[in-house]
Amino acid sequence: MLHRGAQAFEVETVCRALYTLATGGLPTKPQAVVWALAAAPERWRALIEWARVYRGDGTRDGAKIEDVMSLLEWAVSRVNDLE
Repeated sequence: MLHRGAQAFEVETVCRALYTLATGGLPTKPQAVVWALAAAPERWRALIEWARVYRGDGTRDGAKIEDVMSLLEWAVSRVNDLE
């Protein structure tokens, strides 16, 4: 998680999981990101857009790790709400 690309990968994976749970479909990660930018609460949109920009970036930068973990926790709570 110390590379921007790894953090972006996690964000895209969360978007893909949420898309699948919401629609039953299995999109590509870029498709899921586009969907999430429209469907996710405003709070998460800047992080999702950031992930789109830094996809595959190997720069060591842990600045977004806390935000990524918060998104993951929020997504888990959404899944729990569906049960």
